[in-house]
Amino acid sequence: MMKQVLLAILFGVVLSTNPGLKATIREDSMNYLVKQFMPKVRADISHLEIPEVHSGSLTIRNIRLLEFNINDPTVTILQNSLLQASVSSCYVKMHADWQYDPVKSDAEIKTTISLTTTIQIGVQDKKPSFSANVDVQVLDVDVHVNGGWILGDIINFIIQQFKGPIKDLVHDQIRNNLQQAVNDSIKRLVTGLDLNLETGSFGKFDFGFVSTSSVERNYITFGLLGQVTGKDGKVIPGEAAPMEDLSPAHPTSMIQLGLGDHVLNSALQAWMVSGQTALMINDSMIPKEVTALHLTTDFFRDWVPVLFDKFGSKQMRLMVMPETVPVVSTSMKNLNVTTANILRFQVVESETSIVDVFDIRLGVPLQGVINVKSEPSKTIVSGVIAQPSDNDLSITLKSSTVGDIDVPKVRRLISFVVRIVVVPLVNFSIASIPLPIVKGLTLRNAVVEHNDKHSRIDSDFEFVPQ
Repeated sequence: MMKQVLLAILFGVVLSTNPGLKATIREDSMNYLVKQFMPKVRADISHLEIPEVHSGSLTIRNIRLLEFNINDPTVTILQNSLLQASVSSCYVKMHADWQYDPVKSDAEIKTTISLTTTIQIGVQDKKPSFSANVDVQVLDVDVHVNGGWILGDIINFIIQQFKGPIKDLVHDQIRNNLQQAVNDSIKRLVTGLDLNLETGSFGKFDFGFVSTSSVERNYITFGLLGQVTGKDGKVIPGEAAPMEDLSPAHPTSMIQLGLGDHVLNSALQAWMVSGQTALMINDSMIPKEVTALHLTTDFFRDWVPVLFDKFGSKQMRLMVMPETVPVVSTSMKNLNVTTANILRFQVVESETSIVDVFDIRLGVPLQGVINVKSEPSKTIVSGVIAQPSDNDLSITLKSSTVGDIDVPKVRRLISFVVRIVVVPLVNFSIASIPLPIVKGLTLRNAVVEHNDKHSRIDSDFEFVPQ
């Protein structure tokens, strides 16, 4: 359950008018992404079907694409969420059947073109939308008609007279069909983008796209915002604070992720709604190297003697339960968490009989950080909570079924249990969590920084389209 909590904290978003999570991608990173997509685009282009064309008495039909050699484009980020992808030179080779009444023959068309594709980025149905407009410049056209020495020469002479119209026909057909192929290819790639995080009994997190903005020749930012739906099926309400577009703090980082405090707090609220918040600790869970602590009535005999007097030699359990929703406030170095918890001590009379003996109310301000690391096939997120100091702990007796408890006497014991058992177990439970990001994307060399009211991850990445 604690793993699900950190998943929610990191990547849950809430219903709001402002993005709760922002992702900023540099221009050179966009060039890398487009390069990764090019094999799929080339595969789509290879299946281009060009309808027959007419110009006066000239008819060209059964046009088949033999070669389409297209280099990787150069991508430039423009203002108003526009991308421009340019290819200076492409080689296209086609075969077609020609008819110039009454002469028929087959022919080979070779052309060199340049491409400039302008892509408008928007948002539709909580996914990024891309609308491509392809501009084609025909640099050169060479048409050769088969048909023998005399017939071929005659038709090729005629074709030279039509070279202007033929060039226009080649331009129009390639432009229209290529534009359609590019848009269809992008649509298929976006359709497969899964932006929902299912966490079983904990709830559902939707971090769909809601906005885009760009700075010319620098970076483009995507705003992500959706709904956090708790176990009860209700959307967690709330209002995310405005977040500035992130300018890359690390000049060589390929992507930046920004996460505001409100998202963290809303995710914790969803965790509370789930009802799966209790952490149970028994004697077997205490580290073996800690010989000075046991969860038994024998051990507690010196601290709370009534337990041994009433129950004899029995095993005990400790239930750690949040009393209120934890509150996160990010500072310049840490995630600060203010939390009020109930430590419920229990005696195990038998396998079927667990007796609550006393509850301690524990107030503790925690500090922690988020780390990101990469493994061969996935990206891992881990949380690390620092040990609280004794002076920071607020310890009071909430209730007891065994009479008065000497709180000042047990304070040192409670502090020891928190530092030696509770905090290490929490850190262990949130130490290896797969990052819920787009399939095929793996972060590399990630650096996490905690700033005023938000956290950010600066990272390189690898991407393999799925």
